[in-house]
Amino acid sequence: MYYLTMDQSGSVKEHYDKHLGSLYSWMIGDFQTLVQRQKEEFTKAGIAEGGSAIALDLGAGNGVQTVALCDMGYKVTAIDFNKQLLEELRANTVEHEVHIIKDDLLVGYKLDISPSLVVCCGDTIAHLPDYTKLEELIAGSYSCLTEGGKLYLTFRDYSRALEGTDRFIPVRQDETKIFMCFLEYFDERVRVTDILLEKVGGRWEQKISYYFKLRITVAMIEDILQRYGFEIVYKQLSGMNVLVGQKGKANDA
Repeated sequence: MYYLTMDQSGSVKEHYDKHLGSLYSWMIGDFQTLVQRQKEEFTKAGIAEGGSAIALDLGAGNGVQTVALCDMGYKVTAIDFNKQLLEELRANTVEHEVHIIKDDLLVGYKLDISPSLVVCCGDTIAHLPDYTKLEELIAGSYSCLTEGGKLYLTFRDYSRALEGTDRFIPVRQDETKIFMCFLEYFDERVRVTDILLEKVGGRWEQKISYYFKLRITVAMIEDILQRYGFEIVYKQLSGMNVLVGQKGKANDA
């Protein structure tokens, strides 16, 4: 037997608040392993040791990137909108000095700080509501960065629409949970339906919730970065793409 619940809001925040926030840490795996891997990825991408410089982590989640940056010597300001993930972030950074803000991504560049590094990881930039807000985030990051500062972005490329059974993406499973997602492609957005089967009290319960992502591509992000003054200094194209833009000196911008 199983029990079905559905959330049909389509809002990214409501999706995280009601569905994904409680699953996120389980979904991504062992925290310390991910922190170590992220430090290696930062180093590979040319992100130097912080030396007490300021870093801004947009969409910080449970703190994988925040802790990696702290370990590399940065003073981190971390922003996220989900209450549960922020509680986990506080617990995971208890041994570090981190300024934590509960708010939307776009407040980051409006803060009274001058970071030398802005990071936005996972597929977080695709959570923005439209392409105008995406450009605003990148332009705002350029404005707030110090000269020579870097913007580190990771994201998936949605240029090719998956078809048929390829649209079902297994994410993770164990003895009590099975989690997958289903993708539907539109001109400017992708609808992501998350499907969780969870064994509770000896029976399986099915919970379904969906939200929309921007349909972004590598070429699109490269174009926006360069139009707002960034020089692309690192590129890694894979399932989760990485682009790093660097802000030039004032007379070069």
